[in-house]
Amino acid sequence: MTDLNPRDRYTSFAGIDCEGNANKIMDRLHQLIQAGRPEDRLVTYFTAKLAQQETLGQDALFFICSQINVIQALFDNCHDQEALDWLAQIEDECC
Repeated sequence: MTDLNPRDRYTSFAGIDCEGNANKIMDRLHQLIQAGRPEDRLVTYFTAKLAQQETLGQDALFFICSQINVIQALFDNCHDQEALDWLAQIEDECC
């Protein structure tokens, strides 16, 4: 089956909801951090990084693209396949 409206970030971001997809990932990230144990190194890491993001005024997409490997590690550790799929999509389409 051929996609009549292919999404290609190198041509245009038209048809790609980078902001909406970033917000989904950020929501999941916040949920996992709140559910995590305070002694978990990834929880500690993201607690500091999210505070830094807010201080610097970085948007969600910038944060995700700059932290993609660590976010992937967190989603892997939590066995969150849905979030991993979202992350792969945003990396492919938006980062």
